[in-house]
Amino acid sequence: MERLDKAAVATMLAGMCTFLNVYSTQPLLPLLRETFHASELAVSLTVSATIFATALTAPIIGMIAERRGRKKVIVPALFLMTIPTALAATSTSLGALIFWRFAQGIFVPGVIAVMLAYVNEEWAGRGVGRAMSAYVTGTVIGGFLGRFISGVIATHWHWRATFLVLAALNLIGAFVVRAWLPLAKNFVRAEPHHGRLLRHDDRGTAPHLGQIAGLHLGLRDTGNRTQGYNCCHSWPSLRGQNSDRMKSSRRWARAAWARCIALPTRNSLAT
Repeated sequence: MERLDKAAVATMLAGMCTFLNVYSTQPLLPLLRETFHASELAVSLTVSATIFATALTAPIIGMIAERRGRKKVIVPALFLMTIPTALAATSTSLGALIFWRFAQGIFVPGVIAVMLAYVNEEWAGRGVGRAMSAYVTGTVIGGFLGRFISGVIATHWHWRATFLVLAALNLIGAFVVRAWLPLAKNFVRAEPHHGRLLRHDDRGTAPHLGQIAGLHLGLRDTGNRTQGYNCCHSWPSLRGQNSDRMKSSRRWARAAWARCIALPTRNSLAT
């Protein structure tokens, strides 16, 4: 397998392993509600806590990636994400489960935001579309498998075993990404300037992509929480509010995408 192919596979696996965890509790909401004798809103926090942590830490992790490098953030984030994923299986209360789900979200931007910057830099002018497609494919597969695995394991064994299996898959993926993802060749370290991180004549891409990542997950969570509530006898009145939020989020996402990905990619291709 050529190096470029290995890099594309590593990019896909990074996205897949991350999204294995993000929505893994969604099919478990009715079971968690019955297990912990909690309300629909309380059990939905097992999904929302991860999204909130992602949005909260994405800009910070983006700035760290501007200083340390892309792979030096992506690989540790994958390994560290395995720890709260496994510890979620030890939860004896809903509060403990929400805490570990929040801890998972802290490391999510280290992959989903920084990987976008990595692809934009390393494949610029020579197959960025292919690499981005591999990454997006990984996120879709991971989102599906996370839900599917959770449902199957909880049905035939126990919901706690779900997190142990996901942690094992995440750990395997982290080792593969560490071995196959090349070190960044086009990365230029950002230098602090008046309290900001500047790189060349701009402010770098990773902090902006971190904000996009948080917005992207928030947009998906708006719809996904509606599906989760439906599993637990949802509130129909939420659907109109969710529709308005999704329309507003899409407008912001399109503007941010044009500023942080489309325009830099077009400029790199022009040069």
